[in-house]
Amino acid sequence: WLLIAALLLLHLDRFQPRHAFLGRNAPYDLLVDLMLGIGMMMVVLDESRVKIERLNILHRIDRVISECDELDPVIDAALAELMRTIGARSAWFRIVKGKKLQIVVQRGLAEAAAQQFKEIDDATSTSGRALRAGEVSILSLEETPNEFQGLLKEQGVHHMVMIPVTGKSARIGILLLGQRHPRSYSNDEKQFLKSAANRLGLAAENRQ
Repeated sequence: WLLIAALLLLHLDRFQPRHAFLGRNAPYDLLVDLMLGIGMMMVVLDESRVKIERLNILHRIDRVISECDELDPVIDAALAELMRTIGARSAWFRIVKGKKLQIVVQRGLAEAAAQQFKEIDDATSTSGRALRAGEVSILSLEETPNEFQGLLKEQGVHHMVMIPVTGKSARIGILLLGQRHPRSYSNDEKQFLKSAANRLGLAAENRQ
C-alpha cells in the first residue's frame, strides 16, 4: 500500500509548484522518493520472508517423513503445513487404489461430507485427469460434479487447488486444498506446492 501511494503521488506536482498540505518549501519530491524506496524494499523483504518460510515448511515435512514409519501421519502433517501457509479452509489426500481415488487423510471437512465423496473414479474424474497431467491446477466449485457442489459449498469451499503426488515410477494420488475465498496463485507458489507433493510421493513409494 505504501508503494501504491507513492506511485499515485509521483506526478502530483507537475502543475503545482507549491503544496499547501506540505508547506511552502517542503521537499515533496524527496518525500515521494523515500516512500517509493521504502515500499519497494518492503516488497522485496516480504518476498524473501515467504521463500524462507516455504523452505522451513519443506524441512519440517522432511523431518516428519524421516521420523514416521507410517504414511498417514506424514500426510496429515503435510496437510496441516500447507493449509496454514496458503490459508486453506480444508484439505484431503486421495490415493490411487485400483481404478479409484480414495480419501485416506483429511482435515477441515465434516466427517459426513468426507464419507459422501470418499471414493471417485480415477479414469473419469477431474482429480484423475489432473493427476495424469502432473501439474498443479485450480478447480472452481462450478467445475465439480453437480452432486458435490452443494456439499462443498456447505463446507465453505470456493475453489480447490489440485496437486498431483507422484513417485519415481508411479502415480501415488492427489492432494486437494479447499479455499474459502477467490485468489490467484503465482508460479513460485505452485512450484512450492509441487515440491511438497513430490516429497510425499517419494515417502509413499518408499513405504510401499
